Amino acid sequence: MKRNDFWITAKQNWRAAVYLLVLTVLAAVLVIVCVRRGQEAAQPTPTPRTSAEVRKDAAQTLVDGMTTQEKICQLLIVHPEALTGGGTVTGMTDELAAALRAYPVGGVLLSAQNMASGEQLAALTGALADGCKTATLISVDEEGGRVARLMNTVGTTKLGSMYSYRAQGTQGAHDNAQTIARDIAAYGFNTDFAPVADVWTNKRSSAIGDRAYSDDYDEAAELVAAAVKGFHDRGVICCLKHFPGHGSTKTDSHDGAATVDKTLPQLRQEDLKPFVSGIAAGADMVMVGHLTVPTMDDAPASVSHKIVTNLLRYDLGFRGVIVTDGLQMQALAQYTDGEKAVLALAAGNDMLLEISDVPGAVAAVEEGARRRHAHAGGARSERAACAAAQARTRHRAAAGERLISHDILRKLCYSHWDVMTVRVRDAPSFFLQKRSEQRGSSRGQGPPRIPRAALIFLLQWKTRRCRHFRL
Repeated sequence: MKRNDFWITAKQNWRAAVYLLVLTVLAAVLVIVCVRRGQEAAQPTPTPRTSAEVRKDAAQTLVDGMTTQEKICQLLIVHPEALTGGGTVTGMTDELAAALRAYPVGGVLLSAQNMASGEQLAALTGALADGCKTATLISVDEEGGRVARLMNTVGTTKLGSMYSYRAQGTQGAHDNAQTIARDIAAYGFNTDFAPVADVWTNKRSSAIGDRAYSDDYDEAAELVAAAVKGFHDRGVICCLKHFPGHGSTKTDSHDGAATVDKTLPQLRQEDLKPFVSGIAAGADMVMVGHLTVPTMDDAPASVSHKIVTNLLRYDLGFRGVIVTDGLQMQALAQYTDGEKAVLALAAGNDMLLEISDVPGAVAAVEEGARRRHAHAGGARSERAACAAAQARTRHRAAAGERLISHDILRKLCYSHWDVMTVRVRDAPSFFLQKRSEQRGSSRGQGPPRIPRAALIFLLQWKTRRCRHFRL
């Protein structure tokens, strides 16, 4: 074809030429886009880590740096006298400081005998917080009424029994909890073993009595949930007690065996309602009582896997920290402290309250962990060791030889936590200590205080990981 003929043909078919040119350009653009996207897919941009992931790693680093004994100690909440073995503790001593270094417990529970004045109490809680290796629960039983440690010693806001305020409804329950939380936080406490979630249905018994919020199950559920929110509004960790419900028993577990004569369907329709509502409100901890429920298990609830793990953890879906009631109570008098510790952990509790023989309990749990490790095989991973332990029998002839088997797949719950960061002495930098505000003019300033959300995060992480010893 001659040159002139080409241009003549092109002029006659110029529309087809334009279409061909446009298609060529579009094809070229498509090829370029595909190539660039392929390159981006081959080299993806790193996904930013969430604050929860950062906190997990930092907490894991903290736990990894602990010895086995230190991990076991993190599961204990004790009276300071259990560490010193001596008289009443009202201040930090060289003996107590040395004991805290040897047995870095996860929490300290103070009683009225430890409280002489506001200034002394603030100094004691501050010294205890400083003397512990990691963020520690500085706890108290402060309910109002006849269980009021600070009200009757250092003169915080005087409140009657919670039952006496039932007519004030949810607002009254919320305000009372907020008042208690504000007062104890001013003196350096970050944890209150309240509110009482029992329902006072057995009027012939004073085991719980007017410590309960109500004698009606539905009303108690509403009031307990409001109280949980009140504690949280002042940044204090709270604890529902005494699971699965102490209000109908004829006897007090402080004095001996206490029996709940109800079936599981009855419990669901009655005693469990306040616990369910409190958990839904975001309760940080649940205390399991030494209550025997014969229709579920012959063992007391605090050492019953069926009640602690199957019912509370799995059935009710509680993801917080499970703590025993005081292990010195007569309902468990048949066991040594070491046996109590091993049995309670095997049942699924995260923390042990009021161990009197700290060295004996630590040694028993360490021996249980060693036996579990020996049976699972020393080279197995943490997950494999726990799975193997669960596959074997949970019980041995002697209670002290029971294997400790735990569910390491249990997830942490962050849904109701605020995004907070704290710094504890000797802990990773993500824990930034937040000083408490001055509360009250005559009480003096309390020691630096850790936000509730941050402390409960570290508490949950430590108790979960410290129960899964990698030996």
